[in-house]
Amino acid sequence: MFEFLNKYQDKGKFLYRYDQNFEDICNAPYDKSGVFYITTLEQKREDEKILYIGCSGQLDKSTNEIKLRKKIGTGLKGRLVHGHYFGKVQGHIAWPNKMLKSGLDYIRVRWYNTEDDIPNDIKSLMLAECEQLGKSPSWPEED
Repeated sequence: MFEFLNKYQDKGKFLYRYDQNFEDICNAPYDKSGVFYITTLEQKREDEKILYIGCSGQLDKSTNEIKLRKKIGTGLKGRLVHGHYFGKVQGHIAWPNKMLKSGLDYIRVRWYNTEDDIPNDIKSLMLAECEQLGKSPSWPEED
C-alpha cells in the first residue's frame, strides 16, 4: 500500500504507546513538510489498519514553493504534536485519548518528507488508494 511513497528518501517511523510522551517519541522533523499516516500495530504490515492520514505544508501561490506555518513547532513534527484533531485537541493529547477510546495500546506512525510535491495532493492520493481498496481510515478527520 502507498508504494508511490517509496520515492521519498527522507522518511521515518516510530511506535507510540498511549502512556508515553508523544513529543519525545515523535522523530518527524520540525523543518520539513510532507504526509504521515497512523496504523494499528500488527505482526505483518499487510494486516495493519489505517487509522489516520494527515499532512503538513501548503503551496505558497505567490512563490510556488511549499511553506510551513509561521509558528514555533511547525513541519511534520509540529503538525503531529501540536496540530488540532478530533474537536480541536492538540495531537499530543488527542492521539492517546483516541487510542484509549479505540482500545489500542500502541500505534505506528510513518512520515514522509514530500520534498517539492504538494503534501495535500499526496494525502489525496493516499485517501483515494484507501477508498479504492475499501480500507478508509478508521479515525476520520471530523470525529
